[in-house]
Amino acid sequence: KIWESYRDSLPESSLTKKDWSFRSIRPANYPYRRIAGLAYLVALNEKKGLFANFIQALSKLKTENIPPKQMNEFLNFFCVDSNDYWSQHYTPGGKKLTASQQLIGSARSREIIINIGIPIGLIFARAGKLKDIEERLNHLFKISKGASDNKLIRFMKHYIFGDKKDMVEVLTSEKQVQGLMQVYQDFCTQSQNNCLRCPFPGVVNKYFS
Repeated sequence: KIWESYRDSLPESSLTKKDWSFRSIRPANYPYRRIAGLAYLVALNEKKGLFANFIQALSKLKTENIPPKQMNEFLNFFCVDSNDYWSQHYTPGGKKLTASQQLIGSARSREIIINIGIPIGLIFARAGKLKDIEERLNHLFKISKGASDNKLIRFMKHYIFGDKKDMVEVLTSEKQVQGLMQVYQDFCTQSQNNCLRCPFPGVVNKYFS
């Protein structure tokens, strides 16, 4: 009913039914819930703006020895808790969940900060010559523990470290994990994931052996 009342006043969507493919997507990550989470973020940060509030929260962090509680609060900046329909359902008209779920959880908030917040923040800080903000962003990137995990990261861990657990455990920071992903972009995609033709081992031998 709500959609019907607004449908005629909104532009026709360029998306078709075929564009909404949920293959290999966990129900908790369905687009319905992500869009709802984004709407909440926009509404919650309507007055000052999402990026302005992000920078303000960042400016409150210490440049070193950040207390764990303060660090966790900042990394949860993009978390969205709600008690509405989409926190209790995965699909329109679907079965109600036994317990409410965050629309954007801690792990996703962390990934947004590492992959989007820090890069855009650095562009902003350098353009405005805001050394204090730049120092905080660099420090945050350096000390953030590596919580990211996906198929690509697992592939690279296996490719470089094999089954050596003690070596995999060396990857403790987001900076290291991001470096691993950069190796994938620079080498794996260029050699079409053909490990036998990959030049990366040669580069390692040349510069680090």
